[in-house]
Amino acid sequence: MPGRRKCQSLIQGCINTQGCSEKDATGAQQLLHVNNTKMPEIAVQLLAVGLLWGVTNPFIRLGSRGIESVKDTGSKWRNILLEVRMIGSRWRYWVPFGLNQCGSALYVWTLQSASITVAVPVANSLSFAFTAITGYALGEKLPGKSKSYPGNAPNLLRQHAHDIRESCTGAAAGKPKYTIPMI
Repeated sequence: MPGRRKCQSLIQGCINTQGCSEKDATGAQQLLHVNNTKMPEIAVQLLAVGLLWGVTNPFIRLGSRGIESVKDTGSKWRNILLEVRMIGSRWRYWVPFGLNQCGSALYVWTLQSASITVAVPVANSLSFAFTAITGYALGEKLPGKSKSYPGNAPNLLRQHAHDIRESCTGAAAGKPKYTIPMI
């Protein structure tokens, strides 16, 4: 069906209508017009999603501080209940969490009219940027600052191979599980 393929390429942004019926070409042009008129709305929605996700992430981290200090009672279920009680009593956790979930609801709403191939990277990259900015404003270290550099790659690989070997051989427990030759 060569005509149908040309209509599909029109929908994807091509303006060649040869081989399309007039009805198909008109439908494709209407679809393009709808997507073009919704583009600013979609952009604002994705910006809001990135903002809601990104700004709330550092506050969720702050609100959940201390969860690791819940004492081990020896019972898995009792530990879970104590952790839930601790988090459940913190409004500084739940308010940003609720706003974060509003961002998720807006994201699902936006996906109804946005292309997933555009929405996912845009929302996630904006979220990352807003998380970094908000975290920095709250006194956190900037993400991605490391002391490694390209000339250090052989050392990093050697250390990684050593760590893998230790975890596979059970060096800490004193009994080998697997044997991996050292690089």
